[in-house]
Amino acid sequence: MANKLRLREMEDIDIILFKKWLYEDHITRWYPDPLAWIHEIENRHDEFFWIHHFIVTLDQKDIGFCQFYEYKHGGESWHGDVQMEGTYSIDYLIGDKNSADQNNIQFAQWRKDYSTA
Repeated sequence: MANKLRLREMEDIDIILFKKWLYEDHITRWYPDPLAWIHEIENRHDEFFWIHHFIVTLDQKDIGFCQFYEYKHGGESWHGDVQMEGTYSIDYLIGDKNSADQNNIQFAQWRKDYSTA
């Protein structure tokens, strides 16, 4: 039976788990300012209403976080010569360490099998 990966809208009760993930060693490398992320999540219904926040589940177990938003609202400047209109940004993390380790193993195997180098 295949694993079921799903996104569900983030709820207030998820903030506790999200905060825990932000302080995990495998996350802080990519998300170095946990307080900024916590501020965003706690203010997602007003100041950051334009960002869509989700919890990632695998077989009904919460394993990560995902968000997307229209790039033009983000105030970022990495777009180069990509049109801002119609462009979206996506951020994600696999907070559950066991799931992250398993996915790294699967990705490493995929790279070995499909690498052109």
